[in-house]
Amino acid sequence: MSYSPIQDGTQAFGIPDSPVSINSVSYIAEEISITAGSTVVEIKDANGIVIGQTIIPENMAGTARLQLATSNTARPTRGQTFTLEGATWYLTEVGVAKQQGAYQAVPVSFRMKINA
Repeated sequence: MSYSPIQDGTQAFGIPDSPVSINSVSYIAEEISITAGSTVVEIKDANGIVIGQTIIPENMAGTARLQLATSNTARPTRGQTFTLEGATWYLTEVGVAKQQGAYQAVPVSFRMKINA
């Protein structure tokens, strides 16, 4: 028996914060990956030998794949915001929608909003 995926926009794949709402459109978020990067600054002596270092934390960023409920579901656009894990995130990149049978998804990248 062959497997035929059904796309109805309701399967959250066990991700607690899914679906996410972007510009009043709901998307199932899959393969969420969030990282907290850093920049390492090295202190060197007169001969260029590292004698110390410090780590400067960077803003959190992530990637995900957003499942589109139907072929008519609006694609998100850069700059739009959504909430995930209690934080607000900005979309920084939106890829091309990929389709497999009735299943459609779009890859996205995002950065945490800084509340100043």
